[in-house]
Amino acid sequence: MYTLYVLTGCQYCAKVKQAIARLNLAVEEKNIADSTAAEEVENLGGQLQAPYLYDHDAKMGLYGSEQIIRYLEEHATKA
Repeated sequence: MYTLYVLTGCQYCAKVKQAIARLNLAVEEKNIADSTAAEEVENLGGQLQAPYLYDHDAKMGLYGSEQIIRYLEEHATKA
């Protein structure tokens, strides 16, 4: 299971969301404009930054659109 932390209006987040749609993946999305989601991403990754993808199965996360897309292309299974 994946959770993608985004911020409305973020072009890098939009890029990741397009890749998720192209790959036909089921990904939970949380907006860091919400204080609870902001706290989660800081606790998981150490920074309040989006996009951030957390892979619950691997118990690891990634910042950066290019790194996230590459990771999903290599590791994700389709929904």
